[in-house]
Amino acid sequence: MYPDWGKNIIRWMIQDIKFIIKIINLINVKLRTPKINSLYRMIDFLKMKEIEIEKLSLDSIPLNNILNFRSFNKNYDQFIINTSNKKSNQILINYLNIFPLLSSKYLDFKDWE
Repeated sequence: MYPDWGKNIIRWMIQDIKFIIKIINLINVKLRTPKINSLYRMIDFLKMKEIEIEKLSLDSIPLNNILNFRSFNKNYDQFIINTSNKKSNQILINYLNIFPLLSSKYLDFKDWE
């Protein structure tokens, strides 16, 4: 571990190829963000070693099936994210600056930020 890393960081090295393949198969269809490109690079690397793994597409399950979600009067949907301290606020701010909200919600976020 590096001395400047925080207490909550773990460096996990996997060297068993069977376990690497198992992890890839577990997360292959679960990604929604550009992180999938890193996964695809790993799959390409394994293909060079003659290990065939299919590249699956981004997860397309509607967000209302996986997040805290409320529906009001069947006309208004709302996603709920709760933060409880400065650290979690900063995590949310960092995330929303990388993956911005659309429409006026972006402006609301910038005002809050």
